[in-house]
Amino acid sequence: GPIHLAAAVGTPVVGIYPNNRPMTPKRWAPITDRKKIITPPDGSDDLSKVTVAEVLRAVRELIPVNAG
Repeated sequence: GPIHLAAAVGTPVVGIYPNNRPMTPKRWAPITDRKKIITPPDGSDDLSKVTVAEVLRAVRELIPVNAG
Protein backbone atom coordinates (compact mmCIF):
# COMPACT_ATOMS: atom_id res chain seq x y z
CA GLY A 1 0.00 0.00 0.00
CA PRO A 2 1.25 3.38 1.12
CA ILE A 3 4.96 2.51 1.24
CA HIS A 4 4.83 1.38 -2.39
CA LEU A 5 2.99 4.52 -3.49
CA ALA A 6 5.49 6.71 -1.65
CA ALA A 7 8.42 4.86 -3.24
CA ALA A 8 6.81 5.11 -6.68
CA VAL A 9 6.79 8.92 -6.49
CA GLY A 10 10.37 9.11 -5.21
CA THR A 11 9.77 9.57 -1.50
CA PRO A 12 12.40 7.94 0.73
CA VAL A 13 10.81 5.15 2.79
CA VAL A 14 11.57 3.07 5.86
CA GLY A 15 9.93 -0.34 5.96
CA ILE A 16 9.63 -2.45 9.10
CA TYR A 17 9.04 -6.13 8.40
CA PRO A 18 8.94 -9.36 10.41
CA ASN A 19 11.20 -12.23 9.42
CA ASN A 20 8.19 -14.50 8.85
CA ARG A 21 8.62 -16.13 5.45
CA PRO A 22 5.37 -14.96 3.79
CA MET A 23 5.94 -11.40 5.01
CA THR A 24 9.68 -11.09 4.37
CA PRO A 25 11.02 -7.88 2.86
CA LYS A 26 12.60 -9.97 0.11
CA ARG A 27 9.08 -10.39 -1.18
CA TRP A 28 7.30 -7.21 -0.10
CA ALA A 29 9.86 -4.39 0.11
CA PRO A 30 9.24 -1.50 -2.28
CA ILE A 31 11.35 -1.33 -5.42
CA THR A 32 13.47 1.78 -4.95
CA ASP A 33 17.02 2.73 -4.05
CA ARG A 34 15.68 5.26 -1.55
CA LYS A 35 14.67 2.78 1.15
CA LYS A 36 15.86 1.36 4.44
CA ILE A 37 14.47 -1.97 5.55
CA ILE A 38 14.41 -2.97 9.21
CA THR A 39 13.66 -6.41 10.65
CA PRO A 40 13.92 -7.68 14.23
CA PRO A 41 17.62 -8.20 14.96
CA ASP A 42 17.26 -11.71 16.38
CA GLY A 43 15.61 -13.22 13.31
CA SER A 44 12.22 -13.38 15.03
CA ASP A 45 8.89 -11.90 14.01
CA ASP A 46 8.64 -9.75 17.15
CA LEU A 47 8.46 -6.19 15.78
CA SER A 48 8.61 -4.81 19.33
CA LYS A 49 12.34 -5.63 19.18
CA VAL A 50 12.81 -2.92 16.55
CA THR A 51 13.78 0.18 18.49
CA VAL A 52 12.77 3.77 17.90
CA ALA A 53 16.48 4.63 17.77
CA GLU A 54 16.98 2.14 14.94
CA VAL A 55 14.11 3.62 12.94
CA LEU A 56 15.33 7.18 13.58
CA ARG A 57 18.83 6.20 12.44
CA ALA A 58 17.36 4.81 9.19
CA VAL A 59 15.37 8.01 8.61
CA ARG A 60 18.45 10.15 9.22
CA GLU A 61 20.46 8.07 6.74
CA LEU A 62 17.78 8.66 4.09
CA ILE A 63 17.12 12.31 4.93
CA PRO A 64 20.22 14.03 6.33
CA VAL A 65 19.43 16.99 8.54
CA ASN A 66 21.84 19.90 8.85
CA ALA A 67 21.84 21.41 12.31
CA GLY A 68 23.16 24.67 11.23
